[in-house]
Amino acid sequence: MKYISRKTYLFIIGTIFGFLLSFGMIIFRVLKGSSIYSAMFFEAWQILDIALFIRPIHQIFLISSLIICLGVCILTFYLISSKPSELNNKLIEILQFIGYVGLTYSLGETLQYILMNKLFYQGVFNTVPYFLGISIFTFSMIILLSNRDLIKNIIDLSKKLTNNKNEYKTLEFKRNFPSLIQMIVFPIIGMLLMVPNFTAMAGILPSPPEINEGEFGNLIEEYQIYEVNYNSIIPNETFEVMTPEEREREWVVRIYVPGLAEKEVENKTIPVAIFMHGFAEYKPDQFLDMIHSITSKGNICIFIHYPSYFDIPDSKRPELVNEKGGENWPEMIYRYKLIIPELFRIENIINNNSEPEILSQIETYIGANNISFSHLWMGGMSLGAGMLTTLATHATDRGWGTSTFIIDGEV
Repeated sequence: MKYISRKTYLFIIGTIFGFLLSFGMIIFRVLKGSSIYSAMFFEAWQILDIALFIRPIHQIFLISSLIICLGVCILTFYLISSKPSELNNKLIEILQFIGYVGLTYSLGETLQYILMNKLFYQGVFNTVPYFLGISIFTFSMIILLSNRDLIKNIIDLSKKLTNNKNEYKTLEFKRNFPSLIQMIVFPIIGMLLMVPNFTAMAGILPSPPEINEGEFGNLIEEYQIYEVNYNSIIPNETFEVMTPEEREREWVVRIYVPGLAEKEVENKTIPVAIFMHGFAEYKPDQFLDMIHSITSKGNICIFIHYPSYFDIPDSKRPELVNEKGGENWPEMIYRYKLIIPELFRIENIINNNSEPEILSQIETYIGANNISFSHLWMGGMSLGAGMLTTLATHATDRGWGTSTFIIDGEV
């Protein structure tokens, strides 16, 4: 068996480790029975989390990332140019391993981002491609600068080419071609992701025209936003067919309330907004910008958590019927058994004070103002948008939205 060098061993292990870091959870979820689409959606959240983290500190992040990249390059070059020693060699091997892991992980995340950007993000982020670009550039430079043989070969090759020693040109170029590709391609990929987003990260893009208060599109919060939470009442028939993981979750109704009382606003009619989240999107983080925008304008916004995963036995599955653009999908029926009673429960709390401890919290923030279901906005994202026609039917049967009724679904 041919002996594998330590450098090759580090490359193989580092690449495998980086690949598993990037794609491991997707593979794991698919093996557990999840669809590739659902598995990828969890990765989309991670990309969103990166964007939300960087967005408020984008200029600091830009400067810090460039300093770290430069510092790592200087450290690597210092180690490689120092006199070889056991400690020196160990540190270089650690850097090489980090480089292989980081570069593979960053390339994997870039591939996922490109797919999600094409299908979902539509180029809305500047921070994420910059983050991926600076990561690829930094890790590729670590690999390049920590390779003594590569640096030596590049220097020797440049000298021979400069001296017009034709007999070496073809031989040396072929021998160093893989290294030259590594030296050129990956940093260029990093630069292609970094450079187009550099001005946005630096905060020097032109600002859009200011929108005056009260005009459509103004995002200035008129009222402070508060949150009132309470646990849902899960029907037994829904609970019985939920997966074990879903049963262990805490199912909550979140009510976002505008702070009218602190501004001494009185005799105002407060419209109701109901938002339905997408499949498996239990946390409201992805929708907080929209929820806050709605609530800060003086509306009350209701966010109901509902289960996504079920284990329904065949005996409880009816024969599939497609009719008028819909179907009797049993998972939806069990979701409605939770959602619709909770909506009616909220109405009962607000109109009839059926649960005084909850209403008192809401009234603490809204003061002497009236919540009216006659002005209704119903919105949803993905699976939540698919529920809107059914929920709108129940809303009209209940007499909601008689003055204003807006349906806003993003599928």
